[in-house]
Amino acid sequence: FSGNGPMEAELVTFIREIDAAAYVLDCLPNMNTQQVKERVEPAVKILREKRPGVPIIFVEDITRSNVWFYPERQKALAEKNGALRAGYDRLVAQGVKNLYYVKGDKLLGDTTESTVDGTHPTDVGFISYADAIEPVLRKALR
Repeated sequence: FSGNGPMEAELVTFIREIDAAAYVLDCLPNMNTQQVKERVEPAVKILREKRPGVPIIFVEDITRSNVWFYPERQKALAEKNGALRAGYDRLVAQGVKNLYYVKGDKLLGDTTESTVDGTHPTDVGFISYADAIEPVLRKALR
């Protein structure tokens, strides 16, 4: 859903109608920290109402190539990813099963050829992205 899918309850309710093998929640690039804090746990609860055993994979926001030059962007990235991790940890502590987590720092690999503008992936970036998510997805689908 690209920038139009920031874990809104209405969209998650629609998505749960899909008989998916797994759900990958990769929404952070178009969310702010407050939205992450407010929406992570309700999104999982909505999915679990209809799909109790389906794996859910959380994906952190990517580390953009220019973030190191902008302390405010570094802080925002750390806060968003921290909010996602905190929500994930709370769900695990509540006993919610089949949850998985992908850190964002290696999603784009170690090359400067991964994005067209520091944010949007090139083919090389998408290959790195898939390579980072694949092992977690394989584990979730076992």
